[in-house]
Amino acid sequence: MFYIFAILILAGSYFVWYFIFNIYEVRIDFRKKTGSDVEYVLTVVPLNSLGMDAPFRKCRSEFSVKGDVKMINIKSISAEKGEMILEKISDSGEIELVIESEYSLRKNIVKIISQPMGLKCVN
Repeated sequence: MFYIFAILILAGSYFVWYFIFNIYEVRIDFRKKTGSDVEYVLTVVPLNSLGMDAPFRKCRSEFSVKGDVKMINIKSISAEKGEMILEKISDSGEIELVIESEYSLRKNIVKIISQPMGLKCVN
């Protein structure tokens, strides 16, 4: 009886680690910062094999900007958390963000377009 229980515990631990906590891919989230009309948060979110956010995990990422950098102000970059805070300055223009994370197979290129209503993110 003890051996069956031990095998079930080991199999359950294996399943939880490799399917819940292990990172298989990343997703780019872009949203307006709470309480602000001009600040936006871009976050690199690690995903597990089930396609959900990997709990208790962070994704180290490097960010580089190409294009009209006069349309935004980069308020902060946290490479360890995979987070970038942008502030909209201009109502027109577009930039490309190249995001390199440790769990991506290739670089993610995100286009951010500035419009009068706010910033729009296109993957």
